[in-house]
Amino acid sequence: MTKPKTQKDEAATLPIITTPTQAEQDQAKAWLEFVRSLSPYEALVKAISECENVTASRINPHFKSRYFGLADLLAEIKPVLGRYGLAAFQVPCSNADRVWISTSIIHISGHIFNCGELGVNAAGLNQQNIGSVFTYLKRYALSTVVGVASELEDDDGHQATKTLPTQTVTAKVTPYQLSLIHI
Repeated sequence: MTKPKTQKDEAATLPIITTPTQAEQDQAKAWLEFVRSLSPYEALVKAISECENVTASRINPHFKSRYFGLADLLAEIKPVLGRYGLAAFQVPCSNADRVWISTSIIHISGHIFNCGELGVNAAGLNQQNIGSVFTYLKRYALSTVVGVASELEDDDGHQATKTLPTQTVTAKVTPYQLSLIHI
């Protein structure tokens, strides 16, 4: 049997809001002044230059490989983008044939950098697959936009495009060709 909630019980769960100190207000004003002094392009360049590669701390048991997750990426880039008055937002989109993510970066001035779309064929995907695909697309699109990679050597392209073995061809230099070489 549960006892009825009292007004005191509900008040205990509410967040405590305090008035910022004068020093905190001054710091916020200085930050806002700094951010507004930058053009959206300057802010984006500065933020991208400060974004660090992300540690591949997660393990994919199916492929026995390491990777970084979306949360790891966001933990790295959100503070850097925020420092320059920028925020990333991504919109999941789909139709009968395709699922994709549209990625944008917005500056505090209202300027929006439309960074394009990244998508895959939706054939054969169920709802759980689509959720996983959206997470994957968000991670790859956002890491591309801010120039972040894993600290591991990236061989995804190599695995996806296996090359055929090559043959080595040995050519002999003729006396005539040798006479054309000037040392």
